[in-house]
Amino acid sequence: MPYPGDAGLKKFVIDTSRNGQGPWTPTTSYPDPQDWCNPPDRGLGVWPTANTGIALLDAYLWVKIPGESDGECTRGRGPGGTTVDPEWGLIDPAAGQWFPKMALDLVHNANPPLARRVLCCIGLAKVYNKSILLTDFTIKESIMKKLPRVIRVIFLLAFFITACGPVTPAPTQAPASTIAPLPTPLSDAQQYLSDALDIIQNNALNTDKVNWPKVRTIAFMFENNAKTPADTYDSIRFALQQLGDHHSSFMTPDAANQMNNSTIYNYPQPQGKLLENKIGYVAVFEFNAQLEDEANKYADKIQSIIIELDMQSVCGWIVDLRDDLGGNMYPMIAGLGALIGEGELGLFKDAKGNNSTWYYRNGQSWFGNVPLAKVSHPEFLLDPDETPVAVLIGPQTASSGEATAISFRGRPNTYFFGKPSYGLTTGNDSFTLSDGAIIILTTVVELDRTGQEYGGSIIPDVVTSNPESEATDWLLTQPACKK
Repeated sequence: MPYPGDAGLKKFVIDTSRNGQGPWTPTTSYPDPQDWCNPPDRGLGVWPTANTGIALLDAYLWVKIPGESDGECTRGRGPGGTTVDPEWGLIDPAAGQWFPKMALDLVHNANPPLARRVLCCIGLAKVYNKSILLTDFTIKESIMKKLPRVIRVIFLLAFFITACGPVTPAPTQAPASTIAPLPTPLSDAQQYLSDALDIIQNNALNTDKVNWPKVRTIAFMFENNAKTPADTYDSIRFALQQLGDHHSSFMTPDAANQMNNSTIYNYPQPQGKLLENKIGYVAVFEFNAQLEDEANKYADKIQSIIIELDMQSVCGWIVDLRDDLGGNMYPMIAGLGALIGEGELGLFKDAKGNNSTWYYRNGQSWFGNVPLAKVSHPEFLLDPDETPVAVLIGPQTASSGEATAISFRGRPNTYFFGKPSYGLTTGNDSFTLSDGAIIILTTVVELDRTGQEYGGSIIPDVVTSNPESEATDWLLTQPACKK
């Protein structure tokens, strides 16, 4: 295909290593989406070839090694190396390191699909003999042995999934929570993985969106040589990622132990100040301590700020949740209970449509009939009908921070200012495994007290880049502040 003036134009190549599904457009609002960094749901593109049919285009190449990490993507939520990538539910591997989950995505979503070739099926039978045939390439056994185990597994998965069809017969009368066939009896590691997959499949909010026979088969193939529970962690993370809820995650025993034993001093402290000599301001940040005493201490810290400011003849309040990344919602709600007011604050709805309630009563935040955090002065309450509250939210208001914000929805004299929240308005349950690891699983979607269902971002009443200023102006116009 010659073009006018070809002689004066530069030739070029195109990297098709992960453009099979086009560019990634985030569906969630992030401080920095980093759309170039380990984009999810991408696929392999055109196979490498010099036969392009375009005069100036020398070749389609896989310049970026498929499955190689771009680095520790955080989407602007925190520092690399310690911040979970919300698109993958884990801390991404360092730049240049192998990223198994992304490699699997590239294989599954390849466009054009990886070809079904008889040669592949023949080559598959020779994996442990002479060679593996991968469409136009031959990978010798000697080379395969030098590759890391996970890369060899990815090659095998590519064969099994796209070239040679199913590797195991489809289940006949087996229940949905099983795969066919599995070794009998299972090894300890395989039983661990099976139990974990059962938990996810039987409890996840998005369980009906997953092809479980396929996911379970891949999970067991991926770790078919697992000797310990730790060898199965990547398979568990893979299964969680297939849910697509962007909220479920997996914690190793060390991380779980750290969380379970954390104290209020491991988290940012709530803050308060007086604005315009009559507006009370309280900011709440992420908090995820699980110990009862620590939860109650945190709730008391929030309440003590409100009590101290209220003694200065405050007429209205700003509750700033813009940097509340989440964690444990119940001490946040208990601490802010004097402003939220008593009664039902919100609902959780599971995959079967069953509802459960969270509320504030007698100085305690409750889930159903279970009190989960309390304050030292339950008698301290401000009348919602007489007390205007402005709630500030933004892209870093996430998870339990969003549940805390939802607790104010439907409250009288309440207005929201800022930018749309992060979009994790779903609830998680924790399931502890036999080695102390924890599956943090999204099991419910959140509704406010009016019955409005979320599941995505909370949209403020006033979208603004100056929420504190505009909230203050609004409060000063309210009857309580005009007296």
